[in-house]
Amino acid sequence: MEALEQLEYRFNENLQLRHVETGEVFKFIDQNHYERLADAVADYIQEVMVKDYDIIKQELPFEEHLRDNEEDCDVEKSASARCPIFMSSNCKEADVVLLLLCGTGRVESGQWARKLCINDSLKTGSVLPFLDWAREHSFGVIVLNPNKNVVKTMEGLRVPIPFNDCAEAHVNYVWRAVCQDLTAKHFVLVAHSYGGISTCNLLRLQGEEVLKRLRSVAFTDSVHASEVISEAGKEFLARHCVNWASSSEPLDTVLALPRGSSAEESDRDTKSLKRNFFERLRARSSICKVVSAGTDVHEETTMSAYPSICKFLIEHLRLAGAAVGAELD
Repeated sequence: MEALEQLEYRFNENLQLRHVETGEVFKFIDQNHYERLADAVADYIQEVMVKDYDIIKQELPFEEHLRDNEEDCDVEKSASARCPIFMSSNCKEADVVLLLLCGTGRVESGQWARKLCINDSLKTGSVLPFLDWAREHSFGVIVLNPNKNVVKTMEGLRVPIPFNDCAEAHVNYVWRAVCQDLTAKHFVLVAHSYGGISTCNLLRLQGEEVLKRLRSVAFTDSVHASEVISEAGKEFLARHCVNWASSSEPLDTVLALPRGSSAEESDRDTKSLKRNFFERLRARSSICKVVSAGTDVHEETTMSAYPSICKFLIEHLRLAGAAVGAELD
């Protein structure tokens, strides 16, 4: 938080970034200043998660996995190569655990889009509203960190983080090393953008174990492919997953149904829409139901669809027999 103050910015009571003295919105000076501010905002969000949401910062990989993998990695060089994830303190006893997975690029754990965090609000650019929702329902939460793949040494070398050297590897490792050891009976996942690729890769590599406890996935403007996923995985995607995609249509308007659904039903749901090329492509190749996120801006899709996502996850948890409270109004 001090780094943010040193740059003369702070977040107000509405979670909007404002200049300390003038109260004005962020003004671009140069790219270096923007990157410093973006880093300070990312640190601020993670500090808030730890301080206000009883979240624990957990460094990956675990030491025992490094020792078990000595032949494949330089343990000494990798000693400081760690990727932090953020877990609520109730994860070990929670019956339901919510997984939050951002997209690719310059986005750190706790963010959906750093541009929104800086120019709009943490209510639209960060995971904080989902943490509030999870706390209301006593869900455990794991905020993944798929873009932290390397660390820089004092000599300027880039050292890959073992088991976490790319987004897909990170997601696989988190499930294998963290989720598998939890007693939770139910997991639900929100995956934005490239998070869809990592989710499908997880189903490809660990589908048999994952599908025992993963109840539903809310994709947001996701990219994904299911060609190499098992039939059980494809059925799961078709029945228990929805992609809230960028669209000018009202929130939850059906844009496409999974491949194999009734063509007549698909036509009935989508024939009135004036769709662009990407929407038509999505309709032809959908692996799950696709609905409008209520915004045509990619970065805004997750929080624009937030109320619908929460209701969707609750519905599927109830179908799986989880004890959950009332849905959002």
